Formats: sequence, structure tokens, C-alpha cells
Amino acid sequence: MENIPETLEGVLLESLLEGMNQYFSEELAQKVSRGLHESRMKGHCIGSVLFGYIKENKMIKIKKMKQILLNAYLKIMQVVKQYFKFVEILKKKI
Repeated sequence: MENIPETLEGVLLESLLEGMNQYFSEELAQKVSRGLHESRMKGHCIGSVLFGYIKENKMIKIKKMKQILLNAYLKIMQVVKQYFKFVEILKKKI
């Protein structure tokens, strides 16, 4: 660090340097925040992606295998729903 004398001028210089450091730090935080916000508004992916997804041209896409599994799961759930409806109908008739 700089050698700042313990005089009145040194106190003024030290407070000026601290103020400049604080200003540049807050300005950088503001710019980063604005940049992240702009990227999100464009739909860009910032950071890592969850399992089952891929990042393609800064956008999140679902992996083909996960899409196949999701569709199969939804079809199975439809069958299960129909089964329970069938069981309810049988219970009412008995």
C-alpha cells in the first residue's frame, strides 16, 4: 500500500482514496447486476444448468432422453388415472 503520512493532508488523501474505492466497487456491482438482468430478459442462461438440460447458444434446452422419459411418464400417469376411475366405477356397482 502507499505510504500516507500521518498529517492533515494524509488524512484527506486516505479518505479520498477510500471514497474512490467505495465508488468503483458500487459502480461495478451495479454494472454486473444490470448485465445479469439484461441477459435474463433476453432468455439467456447464466451459470450452470440442471441435470437433464443442456445449454445451447446461451439458452436452456431439454435433453432428448429426458423429453422421451417425461412423455412416457405422462402416458403412464394417464393409464393409472383411468385404472383408478375404473376401480371407482366397480366399487359403486358392487
